[in-house]
Amino acid sequence: MCNLDVGTAFSAELQSIISACCQKRSTLRPSAVIVAQQLFEHLPFETPFNASRRVLELEDAKKRVFDIFNDGLSDNKLSETQLSTLKMDLVILHGAANKGDPMASFLFGRTIWAGYVDVESSGAADNGQWALTVATALNDERYTKFQRAQATQKYFEFAMQAGINDSALYLKSIHAALGQAYRDIYQNLEA
Repeated sequence: MCNLDVGTAFSAELQSIISACCQKRSTLRPSAVIVAQQLFEHLPFETPFNASRRVLELEDAKKRVFDIFNDGLSDNKLSETQLSTLKMDLVILHGAANKGDPMASFLFGRTIWAGYVDVESSGAADNGQWALTVATALNDERYTKFQRAQATQKYFEFAMQAGINDSALYLKSIHAALGQAYRDIYQNLEA
């Protein structure tokens, strides 16, 4: 009935939908409702169905990350399941923070500052000569704190501007860490 070679032109999900639609026996082919639902789930366009699902996923992610901080849990106290969920939540929060969600920005900033996010993966690591100067002027712990401060500053500043006043406390700590790092760098350059 259907001699369409889908090859690698489509994603695996789309190939699966097309193959299912090409079954010879009509009882094996999915209904139009099923095809439409699968297309809405896998195609990159906004629909009321997938938009509302993303909003719910974001709100759930915010709540789970917020609960981790409220419970005072650290990375080494989280179970494997919690860590796995946290990683997925951080992807959701990062995307929402970069799209302008103030609370997602605040929570993602907190996860960087608390050490749940590797600074290299947050997209804020320095490159080039400046990074070499900083690395030689600071010990490993202070360099990591310097990187975290640089990486998280934009998230807390955005959250603060949007009215999340708790950001001020973190910004104070971040600026103190940056100030100390810049003093150390200056002293190293002067020596």
